[in-house]
Amino acid sequence: MINWLHDASILMQAAFLSGASVVLMWFGIIFIKPILRLLLKHQADTNGVVGNTISAFSMFYGLLLGLISVATYQNYSNLSDNVTREASIVAALYRNFSAYDPPAREELQEALRAYVRTTIDEDWPTQMQGKVPTGGSDRVTLMYSKLTAYEPQRIGQQLLHAEALRQFSTFVEVRRTRLANIVGSIPGVLWYVVLMGAALNILLFWMFDMRFLVHMILGGIVAFFLGMMILIIVNLATPFRGDVTVGADPFAAVYDSMMRPQMGAK
Repeated sequence: MINWLHDASILMQAAFLSGASVVLMWFGIIFIKPILRLLLKHQADTNGVVGNTISAFSMFYGLLLGLISVATYQNYSNLSDNVTREASIVAALYRNFSAYDPPAREELQEALRAYVRTTIDEDWPTQMQGKVPTGGSDRVTLMYSKLTAYEPQRIGQQLLHAEALRQFSTFVEVRRTRLANIVGSIPGVLWYVVLMGAALNILLFWMFDMRFLVHMILGGIVAFFLGMMILIIVNLATPFRGDVTVGADPFAAVYDSMMRPQMGAK
């Protein structure tokens, strides 16, 4: 059901963006093209001039859209990998804590379980609202105080504790990377350039002199693809918000593995 709702939302966005682009293109062909034809009636070989202009313009605008699309996808992919890495470090810490002496073992593992549960239930929904969560930070502070208060007695425990402290530092660094990208997005000036470029591309296409039906079909295809390109950028620009988001699935998998031994013991 969730996947169906997600797909339906994406389809609605695609229909809106592409539909709006196509409607704008067709509106201009019907109502604005005649005005433009009057302004360009003394221009010889109008289609050749407009074609050369739109070719040069489309090359730069297409390159811009391509670069932005690739950049947003890479950012989305990197943050997805970052979340997976954070969950993996949490799993490694939980395994290392199992070698500690009681009561430190139970306290640290319980603190880690509470952190993962808080991240899934509280922090992720807060992230999806574009806000930086604080619940997990309190859990991390508690974990750090318990970890630094532990005093290993044997050489093996000292080595294990040093490794746990190193992993914990890496965990904090990776977590901060995730939090720093919650409110990140494409700079506003780039959005202006993308939208202005789309409008100019449609305007130039209005200037072509061709049969009405052919103009409507070709213009509709160009406008539809413009809308789809903008759809990609809109959805990948905010990896922790919107309909295409980096989910908490890695944390859910880690939490299940944490709880499995306990359920088995019962």
